[in-house]
This record gives sequence, C-alpha cells and structure tokens, in this order.
Amino acid sequence: MDTIVARATSEGKAGIGIIRISGPEALGILNRLFVSKKSPGENPRTLVAGFVRGSSGQVLDRALAVFMSGGHSATGEDVAEIHCHGSPPLLREVMSLACEAGARPARAGEFTRRAFENGKLTLAQAEAVLLLIEASSSAEVRAAARALGSRMERRIRKLSEAISDRIAEIGAHVEFPDEPDANAARPGLLDLEEAISSLRSSLRSSRPDGWKVVVAGAANVGKSSLVNAMAKKRVSIVTDMPGTTRDAVGADIEVSGERVRLVDTAGIGCESRCEADCEAQKVSLDEIESASIVLWVEDEREATRDRPCISAPTIRVRNKADLIEESSLPDLCAKMAEEGTILVSARTGFGISRLLEALAEVIQKEHGPDCGMAASERAIFAVESARNAVRRASEHLDELPEISVLELERARDELASVLGIGIGKDILDRIFEKFCIGK
Repeated sequence: MDTIVARATSEGKAGIGIIRISGPEALGILNRLFVSKKSPGENPRTLVAGFVRGSSGQVLDRALAVFMSGGHSATGEDVAEIHCHGSPPLLREVMSLACEAGARPARAGEFTRRAFENGKLTLAQAEAVLLLIEASSSAEVRAAARALGSRMERRIRKLSEAISDRIAEIGAHVEFPDEPDANAARPGLLDLEEAISSLRSSLRSSRPDGWKVVVAGAANVGKSSLVNAMAKKRVSIVTDMPGTTRDAVGADIEVSGERVRLVDTAGIGCESRCEADCEAQKVSLDEIESASIVLWVEDEREATRDRPCISAPTIRVRNKADLIEESSLPDLCAKMAEEGTILVSARTGFGISRLLEALAEVIQKEHGPDCGMAASERAIFAVESARNAVRRASEHLDELPEISVLELERARDELASVLGIGIGKDILDRIFEKFCIGK
C-alpha cells in the first residue's frame, strides 16, 4: 500500500495548516521532516513540539507533530500529521518534502476511502463525512453527526438477520413441501416491511442548496417588503409602483436550523403592460414550479383573486395588516387562521414570527423530524429498494415462494450495500471522488 500525503486544512492563508500522511512509511517520512527532543513515534497520539526542516537541514518552521499507529488512527494505517503555520508556500514545500521522502499526493477522498477499506467506517458513515462537510444548515450538521455513529449499522444488521430468518423459513417449505405452509411467514414479512419503512423515515436526504421558498402573488401586494422583513435586511427594491420587481431576487435565511433561500418574484396574474412584464411573469411561474415551498401573498384587494396551479406546499399570507384597525386584529387573525391564512404586516413586522413558525412546520413535515440521520441519495434508494423487494416477496408468497426467497435475498443485498458490502470498485470510485483532497 502506498503512503499518501495531502493538506488536511482548507486552501488559502490560515493560522494553522495541517499536512496529513497515511501509510506504512508515515513515521519514517515524519522523522525525516520533523526534528524534536521527544520522538513522535515514542510518544504516539501526543502532539510533540519541534521544527520542520528542509532538504538541506535548514529550519522551515516551528511546528507540532503527532503520530498514530494503525490500530489507533482514523484510516486504520499509520498516520502522521505536521501542524505548522498556514502559509500556502510553506505547506507546498512540506508536501514536496514528504513526496521526496517516499509519499505520493493523495487522491480525492483517499483518506476516508482507506478508513472504509480498513473497517474504520462503513460506507454510510463515510458518506456522512461528506454530508457533514457539505452541510448547509445546523439541522444538516446534526443529522450528519448522528449518521457518523453506529446506530444505522446496528439497525441494518438487525434487519438483515430478520431477512435471513425469513429466507430460511420460506426456503424450508420450497425444499421440503411437507414443512409448514410458507404463508406462515407472512406476518414476519409485514413486520419486516414496516421496520424498513421506519428506517427510511429516519433518513434525511441532503439539501446542499437549502429549501427554495418562493414568495409569489399579484403585483404590489408587498412581496418584496415581506422578503426584506423576513431576511431582516434590504434584499429587494420597494416602491408604491406596481411591477418594480422584474427578476427573481434571493436571500438566504435560517429557519429552525434549516437553510432557506427566499426568492422574491414579479407579480403575476395582472395585465402585462409590455414585453418585459410578460417575461417577468414567465420567470415567476418558472420559480413557482421549481419551489420547495410557496408563500402566496395577498392583500385586501387581491384576497379573492385566483391563484395559479401550485404543486409545492403553499402558505397563504395576507399582507398589509397595518392598514387594518388595530382593535380588530385579534379577531381577524383568529378567523384567517381557521382559513389557513397568516395575517402579517411587512411594514411593522406584525405576524412575521408566526409566518416563520408556519414555514418551520411545513419544512419539518416535508423533511421529517429533526432526529433523523443524514444519508446519501444512494443509501436512501437502496433502503427503498429493499422495502419494495420485501413487499414483492409478500405478494409472491402464496403462488411462487421461490420468487419470494429471491426477492428477500435482493432486499438483504440492498441493505448490505448501504454499509458498503458487495459494492463494486467503480461505484466506490464515484462515491469517493466527490470528496475533497485531504479528506
């Protein structure tokens, strides 16, 4: 196995830069580059102070170094790290020295791949590392952190054992017709399908771009003012003249730990005054079509206007509450809540907190509770395929129990693939090439 080296910290200037080395020659390379009173090899898993020296013995930097033997490292191999100042030219020189000493530059994701191949991580955990790196909200950070644990592995192994039991039960009837009727396995199959469905419900797919929340409605109902109020900054130009907004304008906010992209759009459903108005309305309709959630904004004048067909979850918002008699607001709020409409004033901020709460509720409903584990689309598809295979096994149980056995074997293989068991090299290559170099 080659010894590999890469920068473990991000590109650019920084206070600290880390060079990571993994492989059988890690300690020898470290000893050539790093000089100290205490030997890192004799003090494993301990940061040791010393100096990085160049090819001619000159001191390049004061630094810290640590050595971890294969049994106690993240990759399952001998690992050495040099923690020096984060000067890009300095780090490039240390990298070059490590390569001269026998290492080669690591490929994208190669450290994590070695951790997987050496049994330090399941494939689901390795993918969770990438999901954690790419997390766009605190909720996704928490979900990825949960996936780094062993809970998913335990659940999948337990399900696989249950599938094996059902295979044995049905297989006995296929091989020996005098054995009890294969139909006796049906309750167990139904329990299996329910358990796999429960696992699927606990998995959260990543949304690297966040939730796209499109703020739409007729012209001059206060959409831009509402976006500004929700974002707590000026995102869109606001005037009393209808049609001020022509292009979709966006702003990022966080709602209950989830990243949300607010998109302000041009008014729709009104008579176009020119070709630009026509194009602006087409853009608005396109944005609505691709939305995760739509906030449909109305005011008193537009409350009865028909909405376009919207497939995304929609929150109906009545703006300009500041124009309503203050004493009548409580009763009106209650009445509109019964109708599924939230009364707000983008001008004064009235009702904005309730609108954000409603948005959080829709997100939670769409994405599941904030207690799930992050999972790649590959893993989610495999779990869904396993559930469907168990369902087909149940359907074939009466007439073709041998097909039921094949479907259950397929379900077991799909679940095993979540952990990386039976995955081909080409698929692994595609998974790990998504990682950055040094991870």
